[in-house]
Amino acid sequence: MHETHTTFIPLQYPLIFPFGEDGNQEDIPIRNSRSNRKEHKRSRISLREFIAFRIQERSVEFENIIHSHRLFQQFLVDAYTMVEAQRLSFIRGNQKTIRCNILHGVQEAMNRGETNSSAVGKRIVLPASFIGGMRYMFKNCQDAMAICKRFGYPDLFITITCNVNWSEIHEFVTSRGLTVADRPDIVCRVFKMKLDQKMVDLKKMNILAKLIQVMTLIHILNFC
Repeated sequence: MHETHTTFIPLQYPLIFPFGEDGNQEDIPIRNSRSNRKEHKRSRISLREFIAFRIQERSVEFENIIHSHRLFQQFLVDAYTMVEAQRLSFIRGNQKTIRCNILHGVQEAMNRGETNSSAVGKRIVLPASFIGGMRYMFKNCQDAMAICKRFGYPDLFITITCNVNWSEIHEFVTSRGLTVADRPDIVCRVFKMKLDQKMVDLKKMNILAKLIQVMTLIHILNFC
């Protein structure tokens, strides 16, 4: 069974879904898809949006997912792999749009004189929009070099680290009888909010000085 199948989640986690509720379906429409007189490109929700919807707290129902402690961590890992599998499946089925036929082939391998059989055959080329791929990293490197060429080398290198003892995180999990390890999504959300506020302080509030250019290289594992 494929990871994106609608029954994958309830079959994988019978304790969280005791009634066998269906998982994500491809025909779930987006509410108000024509809001603000502007039609959205997509009319159906994505798998990532569905997972983000299921891990939210609601007063009208008891969330088995977010109260399952360590099993919730495993659910988040599987959800992440499901989203990545869906993205890779889309890239595999739309290779013509990124002109991958000019990047690989048996004839090209023979012309280069390659004798390694692992280099022969059809390969799946990941575009620069796929986060974590080689083209994505190379594009970020090129952007960084272009910024340095235009504005000069950076003066400050600031590293922001998440602290699980922050009052926002500690008060939230203790009020529900949980630990920080039971709610990694809350840790990610609080860190992302503090990071966004820090960027606002640097770019708009000018707490250090008026900045010519802010170059941000961030890699966040965020399930929210």
